[in-house]
Amino acid sequence: SGLEPLQIKFLLISKYIRNNNEITITGKDLAKKADKIRSIIHDLIALEIIEETSDKIVAKDFLSMKEVDILDMLRKMDYITKEMLKDSTRSFQEKNFENLKSRDKDVNRLSYLVSRAVRYLQRRPALAKEKGFTQGELMRLWNLSLRIESIGDSTKRLATMMARVQMTEDDKKEFLKLQNEIITYYKESIDAYFGNEKSKAVDLRPRANLLTKKCKDFFRANWDTDWVPSMLEKLKSIVADTKQINAYLCDQGVICKRETTT
Repeated sequence: SGLEPLQIKFLLISKYIRNNNEITITGKDLAKKADKIRSIIHDLIALEIIEETSDKIVAKDFLSMKEVDILDMLRKMDYITKEMLKDSTRSFQEKNFENLKSRDKDVNRLSYLVSRAVRYLQRRPALAKEKGFTQGELMRLWNLSLRIESIGDSTKRLATMMARVQMTEDDKKEFLKLQNEIITYYKESIDAYFGNEKSKAVDLRPRANLLTKKCKDFFRANWDTDWVPSMLEKLKSIVADTKQINAYLCDQGVICKRETTT
């Protein structure tokens, strides 16, 4: 009672990640918020409403956490994010924000599931060992999911700004050149992670500083154009998240050898 939809979403996701098998939502003003709550539940993988009245909604989890493949989920997140990055380069001429927003939701849903799976295995060390994960590796995989999710979010927001900004055609070409360099940096870095190519990750890390400098140079030349400063911040955020992905690979032991399908 008295909670805003955003607060309800926060609480629901928290319960979901903590592997509560059944969640009951009650409240005096529940009927007014039922549509929002149903939408939140729909965005959580394998959580379904099994009972609903005017003052109560019961959602049940139908997923066997033992069967969840964390690496498979991460690869799916990566695939969607790569497609989002590619499509964002058309945002100067296409109004594709809604499409990117929808796919960002898919990335978020997978990220929540990865968080659940990591938490589940952390509390079951024997099962984690059976699946080939140490506690440190589980934490790195959880952090990797957050980085990919963050890149997806930055991409979605960047596309919105690109649709609104007023830039010359020459400036747009320069921006797209920089944007594509950053996309390539992410692709090479995440592929190195899944391929367990540590030496490649070491080679890739310094490129982050060069790309960040290029973002700053573009900013200095276009700082007085509306939306450009925010656009550059999103690009720099993608670079920073990607740099951290390389750091995770450099820090970890042997992992990600097992092939998974998407």
